[in-house]
Amino acid sequence: MNLSGAFVNLSGAFFSVAEYNFCQANGTENPMEPKEVREVLGLSVTEMSRICGIHYMTWTKWEKGKQSPPAIARQMFHLLLWLHREGLFEQAIRDLDDAGK
Repeated sequence: MNLSGAFVNLSGAFFSVAEYNFCQANGTENPMEPKEVREVLGLSVTEMSRICGIHYMTWTKWEKGKQSPPAIARQMFHLLLWLHREGLFEQAIRDLDDAGK
């Protein structure tokens, strides 16, 4: 389960993280902070860091403000929030888990 790759498969359609503007899709101009994103999604630090393909300590540093997430990570936050809002988050995670087996 890792969304750090270049493409995400949503219901059979592939979206390039670099090409798709998740900020507009989410309808949010100001990005949420990492902890807020994780809490909205109902995930632990370990689960969230695994989904993002980063070490859990990196996520912890982002939450504590010791490091800032890069722009691509913030775009991923928007993607995850959009998937959650559209009711697609759980299925996307299951699809990623299945693809990794």
